[in-house]
Amino acid sequence: MASKNGKEPADGAAAAKLARTAASSTGDPAALAAEIEKTREDLAGTLDAIAEKVSPKRVAKRTSKKVAASVKEGAAAAKESVVEGAAAAKEAVRDLTGKPTLTAP
Repeated sequence: MASKNGKEPADGAAAAKLARTAASSTGDPAALAAEIEKTREDLAGTLDAIAEKVSPKRVAKRTSKKVAASVKEGAAAAKESVVEGAAAAKEAVRDLTGKPTLTAP
């Protein structure tokens, strides 16, 4: 079934919507009732998905996961920095102890 712009629908949901629109344009009461029921089911599913997404418990869980990941990344970066600093300090000490000591003029 072609859409208003002449292209085929992208998915099954679009095709079903076009079929319901075509059925409702006929004025058939049974088709209209079926379309209303399907629209109610779709709306209920959408509202359930929105409620799930904005649930304070879910938001807190997602946020805590993000914070934990951020802390782990920060800790790993800090560890890397300390290891690099320690290696540089060790090399500096080695360089200082392997060379003659400078004397003041």
